[in-house]
Amino acid sequence: MIDWPERFLCILISFGILGNAMVVRRMVQAWAFPAVLFSLAWFIYTIVPLVCFPAAHVYPSAMMYVFAGTIVVSAASLSNWSVYFAESARLKAAHKEYYAGPLLLSVFAIGAVLSVVCMLLNSVAQGISLNQLVTNVNDSAAEYAGRRYAYDIAPTPYQQVATVLAYFCAGLGGLIMTSQKGRYTRWAILLGSLFPSIFVMLTQSAKGMLFLCGAIFFGGILVERIQRNRTDILSKRALPAIVAGLTVTILLVTASFISRGLSSSVGGDFVDILAPYWASYTSGHLFAFSDWFANYVGLPAAQPYDDPGLTKGFYTFMPLFRMFGDDRPIPLGTYGEYLSIPPYITTNIYSMYRGLIQDFGLGGALICLGILSFLSHLSFRSMLRVATPTFSAAVFIYSVAFIYQSFVISSLTWNTLPISMFLIGASLFFMRFQTLNQAK
Repeated sequence: MIDWPERFLCILISFGILGNAMVVRRMVQAWAFPAVLFSLAWFIYTIVPLVCFPAAHVYPSAMMYVFAGTIVVSAASLSNWSVYFAESARLKAAHKEYYAGPLLLSVFAIGAVLSVVCMLLNSVAQGISLNQLVTNVNDSAAEYAGRRYAYDIAPTPYQQVATVLAYFCAGLGGLIMTSQKGRYTRWAILLGSLFPSIFVMLTQSAKGMLFLCGAIFFGGILVERIQRNRTDILSKRALPAIVAGLTVTILLVTASFISRGLSSSVGGDFVDILAPYWASYTSGHLFAFSDWFANYVGLPAAQPYDDPGLTKGFYTFMPLFRMFGDDRPIPLGTYGEYLSIPPYITTNIYSMYRGLIQDFGLGGALICLGILSFLSHLSFRSMLRVATPTFSAAVFIYSVAFIYQSFVISSLTWNTLPISMFLIGASLFFMRFQTLNQAK
């Protein structure tokens, strides 16, 4: 039975998140701003599940906590941004083609090729031949996915390098694509930016990399637009390409679901078989976080959850803990509990908020989020105040990736993405260094 007053309250809170985005946007006069992007993302992450699955329960208290998170992120961004954007427009006026040079294009091409080569070598190292990939990609993907969930995939250097380069190429591709003159060059960059993640999705039945690479690519585009004094996030000219891209993405993701063995399923309508996958991937996070949050604060929950106590940053900053020898086991997908809401949703995605709260408690999580927001906006201000930004541009791209992935987990949980963003910053720094030397 649907509790309509409670659901209406949750929807109202979701629109409060949207309202926060609009207020911050009005204050800074820019859409391409970390706090605005964070609130817009969480409006989408909440309103879609609330509207599409009204029978799945969500606690208003969980929604209020998410709302509080967006308020904290926005409050930590407060500054005199009109001055900084005006300074950015003046400084960058003579460097609008900063990302159009041949050096970055060459680095991008080399990185894209190496990424695919490493992915092929990883497949061979896992016992899947190149002939299998070419002649029977569906069965190869199903085998790889089955072995991954059975913990039968051995980590290889090829896999790590391929992942780092895939994220690197996505960000660099976004930076350089729109500044290229040739239409075919731009299409080639788009394909090269996303092909490694498409390859992983089709051959390993892993979809997360495609969407994360898409977010990183979008972050690169935003940096390039800011370089041209454009602070909007969408344009009318881009809408047809966006619609076409979403259509292709839906088809590719559906093909990935099929590669996991759905093509051999019997006894059900094809749409009914696919629906749980789409529902879980697009909406399960909100219901799972709400149920876990209820269990955490002592409200009735659908199931019990593991309570490790305050983990003092482990789930949010896992690479640092691993670096200093913390080898506590973590299940595939980080959390072992699966929330099931018949007939469609089964998920173990609890958003970044679960890790933050487990690490620092309810109040500490908001403080940590505020500190991360302050540092992100400090770097964003640095990007605006430099004519040819390097590492600050990479940090902004990373912030966009963090915002996208926040419905799943903290992007600080893995080390591959920070390494990729460092490589982007290093590439920009080297390009600027070379340009300055040539100008002397």
